[in-house]
Amino acid sequence: LFYEGLNNRSGTWSIGLAYSSDGVIWNTCAKPLIDSAGGAYLVKKQSAYYLYFHNANTAGIELAQSTDPLSCEMNWTDRHVILPKDQPYDINHIIAPSVVEQNNHLYLYYTGRDTNNKWTLNVATSTSLSTPTPALPLLPSPSTTPNITQTVTPSPIPLYSVTPTVLPSLTPSRDKTPLVIIPG
Repeated sequence: LFYEGLNNRSGTWSIGLAYSSDGVIWNTCAKPLIDSAGGAYLVKKQSAYYLYFHNANTAGIELAQSTDPLSCEMNWTDRHVILPKDQPYDINHIIAPSVVEQNNHLYLYYTGRDTNNKWTLNVATSTSLSTPTPALPLLPSPSTTPNITQTVTPSPIPLYSVTPTVLPSLTPSRDKTPLVIIPG
Protein backbone atom coordinates (compact mmCIF):
# COMPACT_ATOMS: atom_id res chain seq x y z
CA LEU A 1 0.00 0.00 0.00
CA PHE A 2 1.46 3.32 -1.06
CA TYR A 3 0.41 6.24 1.11
CA GLU A 4 1.17 9.93 1.60
CA GLY A 5 2.28 11.35 4.92
CA LEU A 6 4.09 14.28 6.48
CA ASN A 7 7.72 13.37 7.02
CA ASN A 8 8.69 14.71 10.45
CA ARG A 9 12.41 14.55 9.59
CA SER A 10 12.24 16.67 6.43
CA GLY A 11 8.99 18.56 7.12
CA THR A 12 7.68 17.64 3.66
CA TRP A 13 5.02 15.34 2.35
CA SER A 14 6.41 12.00 1.26
CA ILE A 15 5.31 8.71 -0.26
CA GLY A 16 5.57 5.72 2.04
CA LEU A 17 4.97 2.00 1.66
CA ALA A 18 3.11 -0.29 4.06
CA TYR A 19 2.70 -4.05 3.76
CA SER A 20 0.47 -6.67 5.35
CA SER A 21 0.05 -10.41 5.14
CA ASP A 22 -3.58 -10.34 6.28
CA GLY A 23 -4.92 -6.89 5.33
CA VAL A 24 -5.59 -6.10 9.00
CA ILE A 25 -2.17 -5.56 10.59
CA TRP A 26 0.09 -3.25 8.59
CA ASN A 27 3.83 -2.60 8.81
CA THR A 28 5.33 0.60 7.44
CA CYS A 29 8.76 1.01 5.93
CA ALA A 30 11.23 2.83 8.16
CA LYS A 31 11.91 5.60 5.64
CA PRO A 32 9.87 7.24 2.87
CA LEU A 33 10.22 5.88 -0.65
CA ILE A 34 10.12 9.34 -2.24
CA ASP A 35 10.36 12.73 -0.50
CA SER A 36 8.48 15.88 -1.56
CA ALA A 37 5.72 13.86 -3.20
CA GLY A 38 2.20 12.54 -2.76
CA GLY A 39 -0.72 10.90 -4.50
CA ALA A 40 1.18 7.81 -5.64
CA TYR A 41 -0.17 5.58 -8.41
CA LEU A 42 1.83 2.45 -9.30
CA VAL A 43 1.94 0.72 -12.70
CA LYS A 44 3.86 -2.51 -13.30
CA LYS A 45 4.85 -3.20 -16.88
CA GLN A 46 6.83 -6.38 -17.48
CA SER A 47 9.61 -6.30 -14.86
CA ALA A 48 9.59 -2.54 -14.21
CA TYR A 49 7.55 -0.40 -11.82
CA TYR A 50 6.42 3.10 -12.78
CA LEU A 51 5.34 5.38 -9.94
CA TYR A 52 3.24 8.42 -10.90
CA PHE A 53 2.80 11.12 -8.25
CA HIS A 54 2.37 14.83 -7.75
CA ASN A 55 5.22 16.95 -6.53
CA ALA A 56 4.74 18.53 -3.11
CA ASN A 57 5.80 21.92 -4.50
CA THR A 58 3.06 21.57 -7.17
CA ALA A 59 5.51 21.53 -10.10
CA GLY A 60 3.39 18.92 -11.83
CA ILE A 61 2.91 15.19 -12.19
CA GLU A 62 6.15 13.24 -11.91
CA LEU A 63 7.30 9.76 -12.79
CA ALA A 64 9.99 7.59 -11.20
CA GLN A 65 10.99 4.06 -12.22
CA SER A 66 12.36 0.98 -10.51
CA THR A 67 13.27 -2.55 -11.55
CA ASP A 68 13.83 -3.65 -7.95
CA PRO A 69 11.43 -6.09 -6.29
CA LEU A 70 8.55 -4.38 -4.50
CA SER A 71 9.98 -3.66 -1.03
CA CYS A 72 11.01 -0.97 1.43
CA GLU A 73 14.46 -0.91 -0.18
CA MET A 74 13.34 -0.06 -3.72
CA ASN A 75 15.64 2.30 -5.61
CA TRP A 76 13.60 4.82 -7.62
CA THR A 77 15.44 6.41 -10.55
CA ASP A 78 14.85 8.85 -13.39
CA ARG A 79 12.50 11.07 -11.36
CA HIS A 80 11.19 13.80 -13.63
CA VAL A 81 8.13 15.93 -14.36
CA ILE A 82 6.08 14.37 -17.15
CA LEU A 83 3.12 16.75 -16.95
CA PRO A 84 3.83 20.34 -15.89
CA LYS A 85 1.09 22.63 -14.62
CA ASP A 86 0.97 24.77 -17.73
CA GLN A 87 -2.66 24.66 -18.90
CA PRO A 88 -5.21 27.35 -17.99
CA TYR A 89 -7.25 24.80 -16.02
CA ASP A 90 -4.31 23.45 -13.95
CA ILE A 91 -1.90 26.41 -13.77
CA ASN A 92 -2.34 26.89 -10.00
CA HIS A 93 -2.16 23.29 -8.77
CA ILE A 94 -1.95 19.77 -10.20
CA ILE A 95 -2.47 16.63 -8.11
CA ALA A 96 -3.76 13.04 -7.84
CA PRO A 97 -2.64 11.13 -10.93
CA SER A 98 -4.38 7.90 -11.94
CA VAL A 99 -3.32 5.90 -14.97
CA VAL A 100 -5.28 3.63 -17.31
CA GLU A 101 -3.69 1.84 -20.24
CA GLN A 102 -6.11 0.83 -23.01
CA ASN A 103 -5.42 -0.18 -26.64
CA ASN A 104 -1.76 0.91 -26.45
CA HIS A 105 -2.74 4.35 -25.15
CA LEU A 106 -2.07 5.78 -21.73
CA TYR A 107 -4.79 7.90 -20.10
CA LEU A 108 -3.45 9.91 -17.17
CA TYR A 109 -6.33 11.36 -15.15
CA TYR A 110 -5.50 14.14 -12.72
CA THR A 111 -7.02 17.06 -10.84
CA GLY A 112 -6.05 20.64 -11.62
CA ARG A 113 -6.87 24.04 -10.15
CA ASP A 114 -6.94 27.26 -12.15
CA THR A 115 -6.15 30.83 -11.03
CA ASN A 116 -9.76 31.26 -9.82
CA ASN A 117 -9.32 28.24 -7.50
CA LYS A 118 -11.70 26.19 -9.64
CA TRP A 119 -10.86 22.45 -9.58
CA THR A 120 -11.29 20.26 -12.66
CA LEU A 121 -10.84 16.60 -13.52
CA ASN A 122 -8.49 16.35 -16.50
CA VAL A 123 -6.91 13.75 -18.74
CA ALA A 124 -3.65 13.62 -20.64
CA THR A 125 -3.02 10.96 -23.27
CA SER A 126 0.02 9.26 -24.73
CA THR A 127 1.24 6.14 -26.48
CA SER A 128 4.15 6.06 -24.02
CA LEU A 129 4.23 5.65 -20.23
CA SER A 130 6.25 8.85 -19.88
CA THR A 131 5.01 11.48 -22.37
CA PRO A 132 1.34 12.38 -21.78
CA THR A 133 -0.20 15.37 -23.57
CA PRO A 134 -2.93 17.35 -21.78
CA ALA A 135 -6.44 17.32 -23.24
CA LEU A 136 -9.40 19.46 -22.25
CA PRO A 137 -10.74 19.19 -18.69
CA LEU A 138 -13.26 16.37 -18.30
CA LEU A 139 -15.36 17.66 -15.43
CA PRO A 140 -15.39 21.23 -14.15
CA SER A 141 -15.97 21.79 -10.46
CA PRO A 142 -19.44 22.87 -9.31
CA SER A 143 -20.14 26.59 -9.26
CA THR A 144 -22.60 28.67 -7.29
CA THR A 145 -23.11 30.87 -10.37
CA PRO A 146 -25.01 29.22 -13.24
CA ASN A 147 -22.83 28.96 -16.30
CA ILE A 148 -23.84 27.47 -19.65
CA THR A 149 -20.95 25.44 -20.99
CA GLN A 150 -20.51 22.39 -23.11
CA THR A 151 -20.52 19.21 -21.03
CA VAL A 152 -18.17 16.46 -22.08
CA THR A 153 -19.84 13.07 -21.68
CA PRO A 154 -17.29 10.28 -21.83
CA SER A 155 -18.38 7.19 -23.70
CA PRO A 156 -17.50 3.86 -22.15
CA ILE A 157 -14.49 2.05 -23.52
CA PRO A 158 -15.12 -1.69 -23.48
CA LEU A 159 -12.30 -3.54 -21.77
CA TYR A 160 -13.22 -6.80 -23.46
CA SER A 161 -15.95 -8.26 -25.59
CA VAL A 162 -17.87 -11.42 -24.94
CA THR A 163 -19.20 -13.69 -27.65
CA PRO A 164 -22.04 -15.86 -26.36
CA THR A 165 -21.74 -19.57 -26.96
CA VAL A 166 -24.95 -21.52 -27.53
CA LEU A 167 -24.90 -24.78 -25.62
CA PRO A 168 -27.04 -27.74 -26.67
CA SER A 169 -30.17 -28.05 -24.61
CA LEU A 170 -30.11 -30.73 -21.99
CA THR A 171 -33.23 -32.84 -22.17
CA PRO A 172 -33.41 -35.68 -19.67
CA SER A 173 -34.13 -39.08 -21.20
CA ARG A 174 -35.73 -42.10 -19.57
CA ASP A 175 -32.55 -44.16 -19.76
CA LYS A 176 -30.36 -41.58 -17.97
CA THR A 177 -30.71 -40.16 -14.49
CA PRO A 178 -30.46 -36.33 -14.43
CA LEU A 179 -27.56 -34.91 -12.42
CA VAL A 180 -28.54 -32.24 -9.91
CA ILE A 181 -25.81 -30.03 -8.42
CA ILE A 182 -26.65 -28.12 -5.26
CA PRO A 183 -24.08 -25.46 -4.32
CA GLY A 184 -22.98 -25.15 -0.75
